[in-house]
Amino acid sequence: MELEKLVTGVDLILDGSDNFDIRMMMNDIAQQYRIPWIYGSCVGSYGMSLTILPEQTPCLHCLLETVPVGGPTCDTAGIIQPAASQVVIHQTTEALKILTDQTDVLRKKLTSFDVWTNQTVQMDISEMEQDDCPSCGTDATYPFLSYETQTKTAVLCGRDSVQIRPAQKQERNLQQVSEQLQKTEGTVEANEFLLSYTIGDNRLVMFEDGRTLVHGTNDIEKAKTLYYRYLS
Repeated sequence: MELEKLVTGVDLILDGSDNFDIRMMMNDIAQQYRIPWIYGSCVGSYGMSLTILPEQTPCLHCLLETVPVGGPTCDTAGIIQPAASQVVIHQTTEALKILTDQTDVLRKKLTSFDVWTNQTVQMDISEMEQDDCPSCGTDATYPFLSYETQTKTAVLCGRDSVQIRPAQKQERNLQQVSEQLQKTEGTVEANEFLLSYTIGDNRLVMFEDGRTLVHGTNDIEKAKTLYYRYLS
């Protein structure tokens, strides 16, 4: 797969992604090829960072067990620049330690902070490593690198639309998603069966099982970008 080509000769992976599908794939490829990687995420005024060393620390799958569903995104809740800067500062500092072979001074804990409320938490995750973890355990299978566990996409013939289907069965709270989308510039309509969200020339229709139709494009990458930005 494409990720295998990208990690050839790589000493370190820095997370700059915007969705957990990609992060879980990144976690699996890092575990498979024994490459350190540094997770980072932020939304609103909140940020989080974690340095993951294969065979030495719990991996992201150990901590999450499955891909998170729902919750605010940068487009539905916004983000302030200091929060993003703090995540980058944590990530790049840890990266310099790894690249200069000074791993003895690496941060061993999950760091989370809220720059608005002046709160910082350092969480000890050393006991969260799971021997049966599919991504880093004794019999690891790296599930997020397989087609079956990835988000599926298909262009709907003649309809200028792309269907996006989550790899795992979901039960989305459409009311909750609607409330998040009300904070954006788009138009939201919802009933007990589906949610319709129009932004610019595109309309996204989500069903309770997470299946989503992105109308107004037959470009899969554009459709996925819209999906991750507003609905994942």
